[in-house]
Amino acid sequence: LTCGMILYDIVKHFIYGAVIVVPVVATFFDEVGAISVITGRSMRPTLNPEYSRTNDRVWMNRWRIRHYKPKSGDIVSLYSPIDPKKRLVKRVIAVEGEVIRTQRHKLHHVKIPEGHCWVEGDNIRNSQDSNFFGPVSVGLVCGQVTRILWPPKRWKHLIPSLLPHQQERTGQILEED
Repeated sequence: LTCGMILYDIVKHFIYGAVIVVPVVATFFDEVGAISVITGRSMRPTLNPEYSRTNDRVWMNRWRIRHYKPKSGDIVSLYSPIDPKKRLVKRVIAVEGEVIRTQRHKLHHVKIPEGHCWVEGDNIRNSQDSNFFGPVSVGLVCGQVTRILWPPKRWKHLIPSLLPHQQERTGQILEED
């Protein structure tokens, strides 16, 4: 083998990887899912609990949101309605047609409009969420967090549910006056 033949093989494999493998991998991450690192404290104690020394790594399922209809308790990733360059991870608390008794919003009760949901962080004292920016469009949801993958001692499937302080604040449509 000559140096030219070895170089030719390297270039051929590189081009094959760039043309075939990269688009397949990118499509997988865009359409099926990806591992995401959770930063911040807004989802404590569910994600990044105080005793953990590392940020949680989670499976961000993108396949499930293709025809997504949010359910209370789902943990979702969404584009921030304030800064679309930022992604947030929050829990769906109420869905369209429901009324939520808010915690820090300017209105005490909010009826969730069609195509929207109310999202909050689990950490009441440290979350920029719907109490700050109101109901969010379901179109901003870009993934559903379904599993904690790292650290290994926290590896588990995340079952959609509301925390006790969230359950007592949601309800069906109130009668209009």
